[in-house]
This record gives sequence, structure tokens and C-alpha cells, in this order.
Amino acid sequence: MDFSYSDEQAMLRDSVARYLRDNFSFEQRKALLADPGRAVPRVWRELADLGLTGVLVPEDYGGFGGSMGDLHGVLREAGASLLIAPLISSMVMSTVALVESGASSLQKDYLPLMASGDLMVCWAGERAGGVPATRATFDGKHWRVSGGVRNVACGALAGGYIVAAQFVSPGSGPAEGIFLVDRKNQVPDAVKAAPYCLVDASPAATVSFLDAIALPLFDGDTSHGYAQVMARVRSAGTAAACADGLGTVEAAVRLTAEYVRNRRQFGKPLADNQAVRHKIAEMLVGLESIKSMSLLAAIAYDDPGSAMAGDIARAKLILSVHGRKSLEDAIQLHGGIGMTEEYSVGHYLQRFVVFDSILGDADEQAEYLAKQHGDAR
Repeated sequence: MDFSYSDEQAMLRDSVARYLRDNFSFEQRKALLADPGRAVPRVWRELADLGLTGVLVPEDYGGFGGSMGDLHGVLREAGASLLIAPLISSMVMSTVALVESGASSLQKDYLPLMASGDLMVCWAGERAGGVPATRATFDGKHWRVSGGVRNVACGALAGGYIVAAQFVSPGSGPAEGIFLVDRKNQVPDAVKAAPYCLVDASPAATVSFLDAIALPLFDGDTSHGYAQVMARVRSAGTAAACADGLGTVEAAVRLTAEYVRNRRQFGKPLADNQAVRHKIAEMLVGLESIKSMSLLAAIAYDDPGSAMAGDIARAKLILSVHGRKSLEDAIQLHGGIGMTEEYSVGHYLQRFVVFDSILGDADEQAEYLAKQHGDAR
């Protein structure tokens, strides 16, 4: 199996790396985080100008009709630069939900806006206690959504949300569906967003809906059910998180290897110590495992009918185990400076903690794989 990027994918990754190097260095990032309300829309506009917001959008709707493999290098560089933008929430999960839903009228209205970057639609499909955190009702004219969703990436800055909601289907009892809530044309207080920052300083919000008008992502033209769409969204988000996590770990390992080569203690570089060299070797071995599984996850997502579907969960498990260990070792090898806000290595661990929780950490992935294995037997 070929784990290398195509020429086009490599060029896309290189262009993103140049943009981030010139506009989103660690020092520039700290300044931007001081005012995320202005910084995130600016970064989003610039990403859209690079064509990134439309990679997964079909060509018929103004996108590039690309694949997760095309996005892998982009997300990898985003993780390495600690980029603050809702790439997974909006560019991946919300886009995939709308594309996979088969809701042709909404696709026509919203996908071109999402592809151009003119509308940021964030994923708000949190589940609480095994069911969606919101509920939907039909008033005879409109679907309306109520409830609260936590930890919506850049939720206060979004122009719309993709929401998973529970509703009562006549004659069938409780059911679940996916809806799009556009913040335009809502009555006051129908949609509220309480902003805050996560541990990695990225902006998030608790979004509250009170009888907000919602557009169902299903119509008579679709043959896809809720479970199938949610499975694709979950797989897309997980594969994307693996790519971002790879970039995060990769950058931290590279920074640590450089540090131990240059940092001198008792008259010699830290890298001359055998224990340090062994630690770096372990980090590199773990990184290679993360890299191969992350690339496999992207390939598996792009080929949903293959036998590799379970590899997406395995990739997330490998990332969770080896990634956390490598990042903790990176901070240890840096010593006291690794714990400071002024130095970047600690920020990589903070980002990893946030992205590791997206769609299940190591324990959740192991439980899922164990259940799948049991069902297969």
C-alpha cells in the first residue's frame, strides 16, 4: 500500500506550510489569541483563499471534490503550527454531514457558501448519555431545535451549526436526525453562544438553542439514514484528528531532538547521554507508528467499502497511546523550560489533550474495537 502523497497533495501541503510559517508562527499565534474574535475570521478567510475550505465539497457546488488523503497534509501542518481554526469541526465534519445527507436543496444553498469560506458552519452534534444533546419538534411549518451543546469549536463565531437532535417520529417513537441551524432569520435568543477557551487556548462555546428554526438534512431524494451519515461524519472527524495529531507530535519530537542536540550540560550536549538517546529513539518509533496509522485512516475513509474501516479507530488508539507518551517525554527532556507558557513544547501537549478527546480517547477506541471484535465473532 502506497503511503506517500501524490504530487498534487504534496504541493498543497507545501503551500499550507509556507502560509503558516509566514503568518502563524508561535509568536504570531500568541498575539492572535489575544483577540480570537478577529483572528479566527481572518485566518478562515485566508484559508478559504487558499481553497482549503472547499476541498471536500463536490465540484458541482464550487468545491474541489477532494478526499481525506488530499486534506491529510493540510491537517498535519495545522497540528504542527498549533493553528487555531475549526478545520475538523467545519471544514471536515459539517461538510461531510451535508454532503452525505443527500439533502439536495440544502446542498445547493449552503455548500457553495461553505466552499468559498463565506459561511462557517460548525459541528454541534454532541451526545449526552448516549443520545443527542438537543431535541427537535415539528410545529406544522418548521422544525425547531432546543437544547445546549458544549465545546463547539469557535461556536460563538459560526454562522451556522450542524446539530444532531432527537425527535418523536409519528408511529415510530423516538428517532434521531441531523439538522442545520442557520443563525440568520432567527428570533432573538433562539441561538445563544457563551464563549470560552479550551486548555489549548482555542476558542469554543456552549451553544444554546431555544426553538431555533432548523433545516432537516434529509429529503425524499436521499437513501441514506441517520446512522450511516453519522458513521461517516464520525469516521471523517476521527481520521482528521489523527492527521492533526500526527503533525502535533511530529513538531514536538523534532523540537525536542534539536533541543537535546544543542543544550549542553556538564560540558557536553544532552544528546551524548545514552538515556536521552534511548528516549528520543522511543519517541521516533512511536511517531512512525502514528504516521503510518494516520495515513491508513485517511485511506480507509476514502475507501469506505473496504475491510479497513476499523483501521480508523485503531489509528486513533495508536495516536492516543503513543502521542501522549511522546509529548510527555518531550516536556521531560526539556526540563523546566518545557513547562513554561513562553515555550512551544508544552502547547503541543495542550493541543493534543483537546484533539485526543475528539470522538473518543484511547479507552473509548479500545472499547469500540473490542465490541466490534465481539460482534464479528
